[in-house]
Amino acid sequence: LSAVLKKAGHETDLVIVYENEKSKKRLVERIENFKPDFIGFSVMTDDYIWACELSKLIKKIKNIPIIFGGVHVTACPDEVIKNEFIDFIILGEGEGAIIELVENPHKENIKNVWLKKKGKVIKNKLRPLIENLDSLPFPDKELFFKEAPYLKGETYYFMTSRGCPFGCSYCFNNYLKKLYKGSNWLRKRSIQNVIDELKIGKEKFNYHLVYFGDDCFTFNKEWLKDFF
Repeated sequence: LSAVLKKAGHETDLVIVYENEKSKKRLVERIENFKPDFIGFSVMTDDYIWACELSKLIKKIKNIPIIFGGVHVTACPDEVIKNEFIDFIILGEGEGAIIELVENPHKENIKNVWLKKKGKVIKNKLRPLIENLDSLPFPDKELFFKEAPYLKGETYYFMTSRGCPFGCSYCFNNYLKKLYKGSNWLRKRSIQNVIDELKIGKEKFNYHLVYFGDDCFTFNKEWLKDFF
């Protein structure tokens, strides 16, 4: 999300907040200095309560619009949007929605976005999935390394695909497949695009190991053979 926002000409910042008062104080200072137009949380189920607590803290300081997105939000949108300290939620893939939202904050019909208007929740439909993953900029890893230098280690973490060919009932991919029924949920970046990111990552971060975070890295054997 940071990469697509920067590509569109916006400034981004990242704060990692730990569960202590010193860390929360640092969050407040960063907000005062950066003066963001929006604050976003990428939320998984195990950190949902924590994200809610931070949002309440932020709202006590300044009434900055707060956006929640991520897997928990996509699975439980009605639960999340009812919180008075959350202004917008983004379901599914957020790249297109986040750009449109920050550039048109008063627009009511942005796909993938739910918002509140005069006490009512406006629930917009989903936009199509991003078919061409090569169209996305490479992830903004510097944003994380600047905030947490310890993350910059010997290993380069990245993904070559989105989705999974399987439908395990315990997995979030199962839910997303149903949400995007009829769409091509399983998508792969081109080999050249992956090689380009690996080269740039090597030049910038001098890693020694590569960690493929795909849900199923080996599903396309022809792609895999050509990549090797």
